[in-house]
Amino acid sequence: MVRPIITFILLALLVDLSYCQNLNGLLSGGSDENCVYIFTIPRGDEGSCPSLTEAAGSLTEASSPLSLLAYYPLDCDSKDHSDNGRHGANIGSALYSEDAKCGNSRFFNGASKIQVDAFNGFNWGQAFSVSVWIKRTGQAGNYQGVVNNGYYSTGSWEIRMGREDGGTMIGGGVVTSNSPRTWDYQITGRVLTLDEWHHVVMAYDGADGSLKYYIDGVERNGDESCCSGALLVKNTPLTIGQAGSGSSTEYFYGFIDEVKLFAETLTADDVSKLYNTPFLQDGLLSLCDEMYHSRLGDLIYGISLFDSNFFNESNSPCSLGVELTYRDNNMVIAFVDKRFMLVYLLTATLAIAFSSGTQCQPNNRKRLLACYPFDGDVKDHWKNNTGFLTGNEEYSDDSICGTSLHFDGATKITIDSFRNFTWGERFGVSVWFKRTGRRIPYQGIVNSGYYDAGCWEIRMGREYGGGFLGSGVVTEDSLRTWDYKAINAAMNEWHHIAMSYNGETGRLKVWLDGERQEGGINCCTGPIVVRNTPVTVGQAGQGKSTEYFYGFIDELRIFKKILTQRNVRKLYFRPCGNQ
Repeated sequence: MVRPIITFILLALLVDLSYCQNLNGLLSGGSDENCVYIFTIPRGDEGSCPSLTEAAGSLTEASSPLSLLAYYPLDCDSKDHSDNGRHGANIGSALYSEDAKCGNSRFFNGASKIQVDAFNGFNWGQAFSVSVWIKRTGQAGNYQGVVNNGYYSTGSWEIRMGREDGGTMIGGGVVTSNSPRTWDYQITGRVLTLDEWHHVVMAYDGADGSLKYYIDGVERNGDESCCSGALLVKNTPLTIGQAGSGSSTEYFYGFIDEVKLFAETLTADDVSKLYNTPFLQDGLLSLCDEMYHSRLGDLIYGISLFDSNFFNESNSPCSLGVELTYRDNNMVIAFVDKRFMLVYLLTATLAIAFSSGTQCQPNNRKRLLACYPFDGDVKDHWKNNTGFLTGNEEYSDDSICGTSLHFDGATKITIDSFRNFTWGERFGVSVWFKRTGRRIPYQGIVNSGYYDAGCWEIRMGREYGGGFLGSGVVTEDSLRTWDYKAINAAMNEWHHIAMSYNGETGRLKVWLDGERQEGGINCCTGPIVVRNTPVTVGQAGQGKSTEYFYGFIDELRIFKKILTQRNVRKLYFRPCGNQ
């Protein structure tokens, strides 16, 4: 009998786990993240729900398909994260970056590579595929190996970039008994642009004599009928980031992420899934990935879950804290987590995390200093750092979430509880703003003092027609702010800015609308100075009597933590949800 499939939700609160630490060897999550893991299992003959033990027991099978030869997420190591244990060895610098498709990526500096000796003498067979994300950022005049088990005719297969078309050409192929060398595909026309992420897949079917090449989910033209039969067995290792055995040069310069090798021929549908949902790993989906939420867009906020007819606990056949119901003839399973005021909803095709209560309940809750949603007041909705408003108190529906506070060029908020505050070496601030008038004056958004009089600031200038934006911190070796400047945030539009400081590594980062900005990343080291200055919202702060903001400010959050790109994207793509 064919059993219908339902989807089950397992909630795991991961506390004090590093990004690279695995849960039960299968699941990984970021520090202090509240993650939901989704997988499918057969429903019982009577339509009954499985036990929690049965549900969890199916996880191992779902996460490790037989066709996956190796999986290198390159989040923090060169290990194989499949069950096969084909771990790589780093040769040269091992640098990891938040500029990634999932988690972190590996940065290759033109002199580093990963070598996997476990693939020496490997029998690849006649069904093989490789999937990889790449972002070439430099040395466009060189050929550069991406992933292979040997150079050109030395190995069994390769993906490699050339110097043609300004370094955008990419090629590859396989080696069989009737095809002694690679480069069955040479793709030109600047399809794979520099300084941008691209997804590359090569899929081989030796039984049908077919080799296909995909870039960004689209099948490309090449010698599809080049080869047949099994790939030749070569005593060469797998190499990532260099041309491989047979070449001592051609190192990659840029970022590589999510390398997967399969003992099967991926279909166009398989490739589409890998391209559109790179965070979906073999049937296992982590809802703590910000990319998933960003793809849902406005749909998240267009559905209401909280009517009495939707969840009917008395009629639920499950007794696991999970509620099962039907809506519009679709089976829906949801888990309600009252600790964080979250509802997790799942249908056959869509999974959503909703916030049902206060907006200021981040998972990194111990490191949130203050939260000001400006929904009818200037109170801190997290602790007790309530502000004092000077001027007109006017709230507006022109907002990001709820209401925003309108600043009329003579209004500001002063938060005295932050006087003499020890900001330390870990600091972050996130705020939404919309400047609507008075293009000529400089205008303070949020700070703890003006320029060199405070500890940090975010402020706008008159340049770019009033769209000029600057920010920075003050430390012992950086006596004034504006380490970042000349950022362009157009007037009369909502923008999100986030600033994060790590004094231990001497790194200051700024994002505008979810994108990293160029500026003085290495400006400063050590703790932010301590000053007897309040936090000011809507004006340049202590040390300046003018430079009031004109426009709207919303969703201000101040952190005693280093914001990662993952954090910032959540704050940008999910401004009204649980962060």
